[in-house]
Amino acid sequence: MIVKLFMEYIEKVVQILARKKRTRFQKITLVFVWIMIIATIGSLVISAIMTFI
Repeated sequence: MIVKLFMEYIEKVVQILARKKRTRFQKITLVFVWIMIIATIGSLVISAIMTFI
């Protein structure tokens, strides 16, 4: 449920960002930022699951 809401939010953000013109450097930076955000959330979810097991 939370993951679905998060994915919908990302899609909306991507649509908003797609409207703006960006340089190559900004696009690369944005990709790295999203990778870091996803990795952080993923690690939090995994650690939460591990504590329940």
